[in-house]
Amino acid sequence: VVARCNRDSRTGPARKTMKLRPEHLERHLREGLQALYVLTGDEPLLLQESTDLIRKAATQQGYSERQIHSIERGFSWDALIADSQALSLFAERKLVELRFSGKPDTAAAEVLIAFAQRPPEDTLLLITLPKLDAAAQKSKWFTALDSHGVQITLYPVDASALPGWLSTRAQALGLRIPSEALQLLADRTEGNLLA
Repeated sequence: VVARCNRDSRTGPARKTMKLRPEHLERHLREGLQALYVLTGDEPLLLQESTDLIRKAATQQGYSERQIHSIERGFSWDALIADSQALSLFAERKLVELRFSGKPDTAAAEVLIAFAQRPPEDTLLLITLPKLDAAAQKSKWFTALDSHGVQITLYPVDASALPGWLSTRAQALGLRIPSEALQLLADRTEGNLLA
């Protein structure tokens, strides 16, 4: 992968593990795309917004095809592996999304390690996973993804930080909301960012 990163125009120079906070993703994407993004967490709004930003950047950079795979236990990896190895006559750049509902099983782990070490040509991999425990974060498959891609963990916004988070969001929309109203919103939504 290091050799591929060196010659891949979307990645620039080879680099090691890159962990990003969601609020830094937009700036990172303006600097160019990496071949692999791994998003973990159980905060639906932040996950949706982060994946939307990556999709938008991919579209702007010529990734015209998009494949979505919802990964459940027993998912058949054969078609995905064959498709990733097939050479396209028209050299379409594609975004492949792997959406995991749980922790990857043994078959998935092997495929993820292979993809991390040798990403398919002209393909951007976007992998979303639920919140992972410490054991999963130390697994071979996760460390392979982490060392070859950009990893973003999406934490829930703490109740004490929610008024500030709401204020930042309001300012980005051109709104000024009094602190009392921000606190009321924080209290009423009880950490549900979608609300």
